[in-house]
Amino acid sequence: MLKRHAIKVLREAGLAQTDVAKRLSVSERSVRMIEAEPAVDTIDDAAERRRRRIGRPSKAEPFRSFVSEVFAKEPELLSLEVLRRARLVGYAGGKSALYALIASLRPEPVQPIVRFEGLPGEFSQHDFGEVGTRAQRAARSPSCSAPRAISDSIRTFTRSFSTASSSSGRRRARPNALAQATLR
Repeated sequence: MLKRHAIKVLREAGLAQTDVAKRLSVSERSVRMIEAEPAVDTIDDAAERRRRRIGRPSKAEPFRSFVSEVFAKEPELLSLEVLRRARLVGYAGGKSALYALIASLRPEPVQPIVRFEGLPGEFSQHDFGEVGTRAQRAARSPSCSAPRAISDSIRTFTRSFSTASSSSGRRRARPNALAQATLR
């Protein structure tokens, strides 16, 4: 893009087309073509090429609507599967061109919402579990636990219960130990 600008400036300064061509190492034909173009407004070469549609068009461009429809139905679909489906409907170009189109059309992933946001000690978590233990040649004896953890805490408190059957046949929990363990 800067060569185009240099050609315009040198021609406006009064240099002949042959002198400009020699000085900038371009052909005289290029000097004539650039001289006939409108004035250069920006030095953004890529934007200028897009605006003037310079260059070979992509073989994947006609499949833009197809890829958009595929992503509307299945946004998490792999690029390889989109390529396979595009070839089934007539795409004959290479995979790099289609992958570039897919990358430009793929929807942005949604960031998950963080479940807990707060200061340390502001939240706590309470769970309940049952573990069955069996000694050799003994009956299975279930024991229950109720672990508690405070967010960002290095300590976990666990209270264990042994289950005993009451006269009505229901199980009731009896606290029998308080264990304190430090997590590292």
